[in-house]
Amino acid sequence: MKKLLAIVVLGLLLSGNSYAEQFEAHVKNYYNSATSFYGFSKKNFDEAKNQAFEDCKKNAVEKNLDTNGCLLYALQSRTAWQTLTGQEYEEIFWDKEVAKFEKKIEEKKIADKTDKLKKGALDLRATLINIGLEIGNKYKYFLNDVDDTGDLTGHLRVKKSLYLGDLFYLKWESKSSNLFIYTLEDPNDGSLKDFTVNLDWKNLTAIVKDENDTTVYNGRIFKPNKLYAASEFDKLENYVEKPKKKKSKKKKPKEILDDDKVVPAGSGSGFFVSREGHIITNHHVIDECNTTKVSFKGNQIDARILAVDKTNDIAILKTNIKPNSIFPVSNEDVSLLEDVVVAGYPLGKKVSSAIKTHKGVVTALAGAGDNFSNFQTDATINAGNSGGPIMNQKGNIVGIAVATWVQKGVQGVHFGIKSSTLKTFASSNSLAFTQPNNKDLSNKDLGKLITEATVYLECHMTVANIKKMIAAANNRKAFFSEYQ
Repeated sequence: MKKLLAIVVLGLLLSGNSYAEQFEAHVKNYYNSATSFYGFSKKNFDEAKNQAFEDCKKNAVEKNLDTNGCLLYALQSRTAWQTLTGQEYEEIFWDKEVAKFEKKIEEKKIADKTDKLKKGALDLRATLINIGLEIGNKYKYFLNDVDDTGDLTGHLRVKKSLYLGDLFYLKWESKSSNLFIYTLEDPNDGSLKDFTVNLDWKNLTAIVKDENDTTVYNGRIFKPNKLYAASEFDKLENYVEKPKKKKSKKKKPKEILDDDKVVPAGSGSGFFVSREGHIITNHHVIDECNTTKVSFKGNQIDARILAVDKTNDIAILKTNIKPNSIFPVSNEDVSLLEDVVVAGYPLGKKVSSAIKTHKGVVTALAGAGDNFSNFQTDATINAGNSGGPIMNQKGNIVGIAVATWVQKGVQGVHFGIKSSTLKTFASSNSLAFTQPNNKDLSNKDLGKLITEATVYLECHMTVANIKKMIAAANNRKAFFSEYQ
């Protein structure tokens, strides 16, 4: 190991570039955030971003998605030396980019709606509010906004009523330059009925139709004699829709739960390794759980714990699920700088219910404290990833996601349990794995395997146990935020 490191460092020094920095950009489509596109450059971030955005846009066109939805997920910079030591610089932009994109969508919706109103409905609405509308033949009807506020409440007044009384209040809404709808309550039975008023400004005629498109009234327009543009009125700004202010949500007081009540407490990940429904995960994911539930095809299914290895943090679960796909387990442990993929449900389903993946390389062949049953990787592992599969491009399991080094100023240091450790434990519990694949899988086939063979696990336990475990030191369980 030291000899290999020395050779690589010497090679970099001889090449005249002892750091050989590389720039990486990761881009996702807002409308399909489960897929990440990767750009690489030895020059700068701009080149890496351009490459990642181009790949994302091509994919968006193929899948008939909006190419504008391609947003920056993360920027990563590291030198060859940092790659060997597991140190790197990474900054996540996704939440900020999504917030900016959603703001643009909202602004465009408002702009489109305002343009539509300006072209048609706004003119009629402004005319009815500022001047009013008088139509009739045998009877005359006068409509305007009684409060001149620009809202959609108006009133109907007739000199000689068709119904009882002389004054009627109704809800109305303009649809175009020559059409509006009003809702009227039938005084006989109290039912609400919609009527459409079609206005012909050239011939100054009005036709009222009921919900069955039957003409119930033909009349003339007495006032006004033309349709006015909203810009002709001083209060135009009253009629242009403004962005709605988000109302601050009052926090509900936390429910005080009985200590003996069993509740969903936290989450983790796991993966199928047999057609009989055997699942591998971490021991700390299922530790102290009253029940462990597996999410599969929209259902939550109870799992039985068959065996645990507390020292190496492994657990074997059994369900009655017959999965379509299972993971084979590699016969060989990982090698330094080998490409790997981590899959699972980081942060539970708080971000989304879709499975998530991260690519990286093996950065060390031992874990924290020289634990040689583990290896180190720069593929991101977050809370909720625990117990999830780490695989190579062949789809063979090379590790189990287990932990992340949490320390200020430290990034990209994550650990997995080696496949040899898993195989030894499984063999001692009479669990055999299928033969590993010999050929690389396409990204499409690997993605299908990941989706079908990786599962979301939910730990249900008593409130008292939750309190006890949270208070304990070195607790690694991914508890839901309401209990933290």
